[in-house]
Amino acid sequence: MKNSLFLKKLCTSIFFTAIILLCYWVIANAAILEDESNGGNNTMSAANILPRNYLNQLVKGSIGTSQDIDYFKFTPTTDINLSFDLSADFAGYKTNVEIYQQGLVNRCNYGNVRYDYSVKKNTLKLLYSFKANNTYYIYISNNNSGFFGYNYEFVLTETSYECEPNDTLGSAIGNPFYMITMGTINGENDVDYYSFIPSNSGGYTFDISDSFNGQYLQSYLYDKDSNLIDGGIGATKLIGDSLKAGQIYYIKICPNGSNGISYGIVAKFLRPQYDEVEANNSFNLACPLSNDYYKLNNANLSSSSDLDFYKFIPESNGKYTIESKETLNTLGQLYNSSMELITSNDDDGDASNFKISNYSFTAGQTYYLKVSGTTTGDYKLKITPPETVGIDMEGNSLSTSKQFTGGLYSGAINKVI
Repeated sequence: MKNSLFLKKLCTSIFFTAIILLCYWVIANAAILEDESNGGNNTMSAANILPRNYLNQLVKGSIGTSQDIDYFKFTPTTDINLSFDLSADFAGYKTNVEIYQQGLVNRCNYGNVRYDYSVKKNTLKLLYSFKANNTYYIYISNNNSGFFGYNYEFVLTETSYECEPNDTLGSAIGNPFYMITMGTINGENDVDYYSFIPSNSGGYTFDISDSFNGQYLQSYLYDKDSNLIDGGIGATKLIGDSLKAGQIYYIKICPNGSNGISYGIVAKFLRPQYDEVEANNSFNLACPLSNDYYKLNNANLSSSSDLDFYKFIPESNGKYTIESKETLNTLGQLYNSSMELITSNDDDGDASNFKISNYSFTAGQTYYLKVSGTTTGDYKLKITPPETVGIDMEGNSLSTSKQFTGGLYSGAINKVI
């Protein structure tokens, strides 16, 4: 009896919880309706306010008379690239849409609705890069000589499209890694800038594609000081052989002639310049060091807060030397497999480099090395093994041969075969 009562209460609780969640879902996904009460929304001061969760929310309105004007306003909480997509009944063929920033007289972006035969509606797409905490107004008006009245709806969505204005270095749009960004050159005076900050140092390519194989485009790659790295007229691939992690680079796209043209741009990793792979800034992300003792591991400290972690498993017992090279002021800290500090060194190496050489390593154990510095730039990491790093074993053959990785090995020939 008690179990039956418990199940009944549980089912009732689940039912009402489901109803509440459904109500929240309906409210969150319901269309936002234009409010024409209290004199209408035909001025900026009377603009309908879009809710804070305006993204992907369908907004519905209507143009009721030839003089009707509708204003909507919203305030982004973060910098964001948005696509404004509007569709209207056929009678709204000449609908005007304009976007203003509060306090500015000039329009941010504007356009006229056009008829889209694929969906049998009038449509418009406007793209713009909006700034956090600025208030923006959407202005919708009729531009028909004869008027019949019509309805419209629009939605604001985050986009990977180019968003004007991006015609200066200061307004460059971030170009995400391995994601195609679509852009448009609108005429002979339009210039598009993109910025790119690599997370790992190395070689990168920037592929630019359009319908005319670059015939009507000029593409250029610059460093943070506006020094040209690569590019030219008709360039469809920009190559940066040695881009630095954490530094900003710029891509400039401009017309070659007066043609308007759409294009796509994508950043791709070409090859690593360094043996370390960022972000190796913790024990869990430590880069493994090989037992190739003649290899110099190339690495970089991009800032005073950059930490480089490495993982090392020695093949034999003995005192290995681990040190950095080049001109940086580095600090090396050695940890055991439990991530407990064993020893550290600051300036025993050449030119303020660290050099750890007083610790006896145990073969097969995992050790961690943390490298930091008070200066930034490239450095090399070197491991020198003990004088003898291995001995041969009786009965060795091709199948049981020991890999030679550098250093001094000892062995003996005990008999003539």
